[in-house]
Parts: sequence; structure tokens; C-alpha cells
Amino acid sequence: MRTNIILFALVVFIISLIITLNIFFQQSYQSEMAAQFNRQQLIIAKSIAKGIEDEIRYIEAGTNSLARMIAEKRLDTSNPEGCISNTYAGVKAEISSNIKLLDSNGQMAYSSLGESLKPRDAALFQMMKKASVRKVRYEDLLATDRKIIMTAPIEGPDGLQGVLIMEIMIDTISEKFLAPVRAGIRGHAWMMDSKGILLYHPTQPNMVGKDLNKADESCFTCHTSFNVEKKIR
Repeated sequence: MRTNIILFALVVFIISLIITLNIFFQQSYQSEMAAQFNRQQLIIAKSIAKGIEDEIRYIEAGTNSLARMIAEKRLDTSNPEGCISNTYAGVKAEISSNIKLLDSNGQMAYSSLGESLKPRDAALFQMMKKASVRKVRYEDLLATDRKIIMTAPIEGPDGLQGVLIMEIMIDTISEKFLAPVRAGIRGHAWMMDSKGILLYHPTQPNMVGKDLNKADESCFTCHTSFNVEKKIR
């Protein structure tokens, strides 16, 4: 009888040990799979960020090149539309933008969307005119106008001949680089800026433009906490 009890206890111990080891290995496997998934997501995120950065740098290089071309021909005798078509041929097919040329007096010489001079354009011209070092400048209007403004000086022998303004619409950047990203059935990519403003979210478009650090009641339909987002930043 005693032997049977010992054998039974031994069997129970072995079964318990097997179950414990199985749970341990299962948890370890799940942790490793989660870590591997996070590494894959990080690689994808970095790849997308690098693609967007390269796109902006490419547009900046084209803007600088176009400004030099116009300066060499002089703004009042150049063919801005022809220069722009050649310079941004590869960009405008996928990225929505507005290219503006201001002459030496700060007046609108060309706008790819046919716009007239706006107060912001005049302010950018004056800022470039007064700058001690004239170089490409960026203005972040993502939260208000959904765009990035790139301003390049057109320098000639007699000084500032004009200003080239490139307005890049962030929504088309998002559509090109983020919309195609899918992870399973529900997974998708979204983007926010350095200030925590949501710039793109395919399933919560009403949240775009809001500050993720200041969640209100409307945010709770998709997020109850933004602690993860704050850590990412």
C-alpha cells in the first residue's frame, strides 16, 4: 500500500513537472515571438521613416537645383513652368505639391496651382531677404494646413533675385508610404509628428490633427491611453 502511494505521488510529481515545464516553455516561446514581432515592426517603421526622409531630401535637392537654374537664367527671362516640369517630373506624379516663384520684389511670378500672393508668401520672402545666411528653410504647418513649406533663395550677382517656395502636402506622403503597409487583418501604420500631433491614421481619420498628449473624450473610441505613444517619442 505504501509503495502504491509513493508511486502515485511520483506520477503526480512527474505530471506536475511536465505541465510546469510546458507552461514555462510556452511562455518563453510567446515572449520570444512577441520580441521578434516587435523587432520586425521596428525595422518596418525605420524603413518607412527612411523612405519619407529620402523623399524630402530628394525634393530639397530638386528645389536647390531649380533655384540655381532660375538664378543662372534670371527670373524675369526664365521659363519657370518648363524648369519645374523637368525638375519635379518624378515627384509630382505621386506627391501633391504647390510650387511658387516670387520675383525680386516679392510678387508672385508663378504658382503651379494658379494661386495669387498670400500674406504667408510675403512673410517668407521678407524672412529670406533679411536672413544673414540664405539657405533652404522649412516651416512646419502639419497641424494646421497639413503641409510642409520649403523655401529656397534664388541668388544672383546682384543679390536676392527671388524666392522658390515648395509646399508639400503631407496626406499624399502618407498615402504613398503608409497606406500600403498591412500587418495581418487589422494591423496598419499610422504617423505622428515630434510634437505628438497625429498626422495619419487609416481607421481613425477624425483623430488626425489632434494632440495625442492631450486625449479628450473623442479619443477613447480608439485609445484609452497614450502611454505607449509617449514612450515611442
